[in-house]
Amino acid sequence: MFLNYKPSVAQLTNWLSALHKSQISQIQLKKSGKSDENSRRVHNNSRVQNKKLRQIKAAKDLYRKGDERIIGYEKRQLLKMLANRSYHLPEISELDEENPDNISQ
Repeated sequence: MFLNYKPSVAQLTNWLSALHKSQISQIQLKKSGKSDENSRRVHNNSRVQNKKLRQIKAAKDLYRKGDERIIGYEKRQLLKMLANRSYHLPEISELDEENPDNISQ
């Protein structure tokens, strides 16, 4: 079987070092007894990161196609907002300040 993709030596080195680093960190976590809690956190962070990447790719694709739903927004600001994990809508922030108990009315 022939591979269509031929990675460079630098790419292989980066992949192997990332795998090695991950294995070492998992072994250290198992020794400390925090592996279950940390693996859940890592899994959730990974899912959130993948979701962010999909959103950014979709936004770029919509800009490229000239979709009328997204063309009205400034591309750079929208992509910056999508990449920022700590971004909150201003309306939500104002509501949180007005209603600190988070009780919906």
